[in-house]
Amino acid sequence: MIALTKIRLSFVACILSAALLSSCLFSPVFGEGQEGLGTGTKIRDEEAPGSEESFFRNKAEKGFKAIYLVISYDLKVVGNTERIVFRSVVPADYPPRQKILNIAYYPEPVRVFTSGDNKYAEFVIENPSGEHKIDILCRLQIYNYGLSSAIESGLDQEVEINRDLYLKEERYIEVNDPIIIENHIVKKEADDQIDKVRAIYDYVIEQLTYSSYNTDSVGAAKALISGRGDCTEFTDTFVALCRASGLPARSIEGYFLSAKDLHLGHNWPEVYLEDIGWVPFDPTLDTYGKTSFYSLQNDYVYLSFRRNDPILKGFHYYFYHSWGDEIEVSKNIEYFIQQK
Repeated sequence: MIALTKIRLSFVACILSAALLSSCLFSPVFGEGQEGLGTGTKIRDEEAPGSEESFFRNKAEKGFKAIYLVISYDLKVVGNTERIVFRSVVPADYPPRQKILNIAYYPEPVRVFTSGDNKYAEFVIENPSGEHKIDILCRLQIYNYGLSSAIESGLDQEVEINRDLYLKEERYIEVNDPIIIENHIVKKEADDQIDKVRAIYDYVIEQLTYSSYNTDSVGAAKALISGRGDCTEFTDTFVALCRASGLPARSIEGYFLSAKDLHLGHNWPEVYLEDIGWVPFDPTLDTYGKTSFYSLQNDYVYLSFRRNDPILKGFHYYFYHSWGDEIEVSKNIEYFIQQK
């Protein structure tokens, strides 16, 4: 378990203590009168679709990683603000990568909703002043899933997708830019779809050098020109080249639990392969030997499947709107591995 910050200690310690003492790992309701928790904050049970249960049982026999993930936001009101609407993307079931067992919210969101493949929680704070905290505590199981697992399971092979959606150009994924569409790796012939993806995968690793975290995205075309980028540029470039080659692809946003700066998040791509389904790859971390073309380390938590999220107005992980003076927001991510 990583160290928990003092500002979350009363909240997280209460939940984890109850979890470790309970066979069901969560009490139905937080205890009343707990300082900082309020009363009656409900735990939501999230069940994976029944059609996937057999797969999860089989994977459980082979081993999985059970974790508690704490997504925390600190909101500081520095002036006069009448109202804050705050949206955060939250983890959802994604067989056979992750299974959500429970989600707890503090304070209780005004709504939890889905749009596309993403799930969101929306909070409203009226007449805020001083400091406010939003905590999302998720208990989930994550599974090792990559190309080898996808071929073996065949679980996604009948998933229907909107091919046009995952082949089109969009901001930062400049499919029609000459640097992308005229790239020799796009025109290069391959024996089959896996060989084509492998050629693009190797090309991205060869062409891009990992740079330090960059708050500003530059897009696939500029990344190839500069030859540098962080996980966002590695992913944008990979997705753009795949789409230009006729392979549906998308950007995933979430967390890699072994990352040094977990709160920054991580991006990696998925490609849709005929008769196999969506397959994740991570050319960024391959440069560090933490993944390979065929297998990913079991440390990925999936949150978003949109590169330019309209619900979050194009921002990453969260979005807020305030009526009045500007507010300050900081995010913190912590996790606890449940011992078997």
